[in-house]
Amino acid sequence: MVELKEAVAVRGDLRLEDLAVEPNVKLRASAIEATLRNVVSDGSQRAEVELRSRFGSGGTLAANGNARWNPLAAEIRFDARNLDVSAVRPYVTAHLNAELARAELSARGSVSVSQ
Repeated sequence: MVELKEAVAVRGDLRLEDLAVEPNVKLRASAIEATLRNVVSDGSQRAEVELRSRFGSGGTLAANGNARWNPLAAEIRFDARNLDVSAVRPYVTAHLNAELARAELSARGSVSVSQ
């Protein structure tokens, strides 16, 4: 078994583009700061996770908690502010009987998953 005590990412940048939908979806996360602690290769122990990022033109996302994958279990707290939902318009409008011009999402909460 391999154990990772700590991994840190600072000032990260992630750009995703989905060419399978029309119009194409382009997403960008910037100023990514992430820390992983106590990760084991077999996924049997909960790893600590911390993440902060900016999305698009001003939205932010912060998340922290713990997770493992064998068996699957996670407890994550999150704080999302001013996320631009119109960036994912092609995914949403296919299920709405309306045109989405602009929308922002803010939410705070927690997610728990267990298998």
